[in-house]
Amino acid sequence: MHFRLIINPESDAGFVNDVERTVATHREMPSDLEQALRPTYPNVKVRDGVTEQDGRKRWYVYREGRWTAS
Repeated sequence: MHFRLIINPESDAGFVNDVERTVATHREMPSDLEQALRPTYPNVKVRDGVTEQDGRKRWYVYREGRWTAS
C-alpha cells in the first residue's frame, strides 16, 4: 500500500475490518474504495491527503461522511 489509512471512527472494529479488507482490492482511487463500501455504509466518504510532517499520502475514511468522536 502506498498510503496510510486514517479510519473514523476507529472504535468501530467492524468498520475498521471492512475498510482494511476492502482496500486490498480497491486501492487505485479513493472513489473506488468509497463505492465498494457504500452498500454497507451509505454515508461513507473517502478523501485523500498528504500531511506536512512527513509528506506521506493518507486516505481518510469517514463512516458517517465526516469526522465523528470515537
